[in-house]
Amino acid sequence: MPRTLLRPFLLSLPALALLAGCAKPPTPDGEAMDRLYQNSRQAEAVDIEMVRHLRFNFNDKADLAKASAEALKRVDQLLDSTETLNVDGDLRALQKAQGRVLKAERSLYRRIDHKSADEITAGYKSSAPMIGGFISLLQVARDERRPGKPETVDPGGAFDREILLVGGKEDAEAYRKLLLDIRGGRLREAQRILGPLRKKYAGSAFGYCLDLRESDLRVKSNPTDQEGALALLEGILKVEGYSPDLAEVYWKWRTLTQLVRHGSGNDVDIPNWDYNEARWGVLQKIREYQKLFPKDEWAPEQAWSVLDVLNINRGRDETSYALTDRDALYVSPGYFYQSLQ
Repeated sequence: MPRTLLRPFLLSLPALALLAGCAKPPTPDGEAMDRLYQNSRQAEAVDIEMVRHLRFNFNDKADLAKASAEALKRVDQLLDSTETLNVDGDLRALQKAQGRVLKAERSLYRRIDHKSADEITAGYKSSAPMIGGFISLLQVARDERRPGKPETVDPGGAFDREILLVGGKEDAEAYRKLLLDIRGGRLREAQRILGPLRKKYAGSAFGYCLDLRESDLRVKSNPTDQEGALALLEGILKVEGYSPDLAEVYWKWRTLTQLVRHGSGNDVDIPNWDYNEARWGVLQKIREYQKLFPKDEWAPEQAWSVLDVLNINRGRDETSYALTDRDALYVSPGYFYQSLQ
C-alpha cells in the first residue's frame, strides 16, 4: 500500500471500531413482527380518520389542513418506528414494504387541502397495489409463525384456561354450565349461577373472568344500557398482569367504548389510534407472561387474536362497523361462544 494512503487508513481503524460498537443489535423476531403488525393497524387508523375529513369536510380547507398536519405527524412517527427495526429475511422485506406504504401515505396527505378530488382519488388508486402487496407479505409472515394452525384463532380457546383458575370441581362444573347457558340464551339461569361465583371469587384472577361474563349478560339482557358492562371491562383492563381473556376483553371494550362514548354514526370520532395504543398495552401483558410461562400454548394464540382485531371502519350507510362488531360479539351465541360445546 502506498505510504501516503497508509496513515489515513490506519487512522480510520479506531473510527471503524467505534462504528461497529454502535451498530444496532438485531430486533428479536417476535418483537419486530408485533411492531410491524401494530404499525399496519395504526397506518390504517390514520387513513380512516383522513377519509372522514375528506368525506364530510372536503370543502373546509382549514379542517383539511389541520387533519393533514396531524396525519403527517403520526405517519412520520410510524415510519421512524418501522425504520429503526434491525431485521432480515422475510421481515426485512416486510419492513421495506411497510416503509413504502407509509411514504406513499405521507405523499398523499401532504398539502391535501390544495389537491382536487381527482388528484386525491388518483393518489389512492396508485397506492392500492402497494398496500395489497404489503398485506400479502404480512399474511405470509403471520402464517409462517403459526405453522400447521388454522388461519383464525379458536375464539373459545380461553375457556379451558379459565377452568384451571377455578378452586374446585363443583365450581368448575357450575362455570361450564354458566357458559353454556349464556351461549344458549338462558340468561336468567346464567345469572343465578354467576351471582354466587362472583361473590366467592371477587378480586381473584378467576373473579375477573366472571366480571367479563357479567358484562356479557348486561349487554345481552339490555343492549341499550351498556355503561355498566363497559365499566366492568375497563376494570379488567386496569388490572396488572395476565388473563386468558385479554383478547376477548380488549375487543369488547373497544367496541363498547366506541358506542357508549362516541356513537355509531359515520361522522363521529372513531379514535382507532387510541384503541390501538390500548391494544399494544394488552399485547405487552401477554408477551411478559409468555416469558415466564413459555409452555402455555394459549398465550401466543391469544396474542395473535389481539393483533387480528380489525380497526373500526366507516360503513357505506349512516353507521360504522362498531355496530357490526357488537352484533358479532353479543348476538347469540356470540363470537367467543360459538365453538363452545
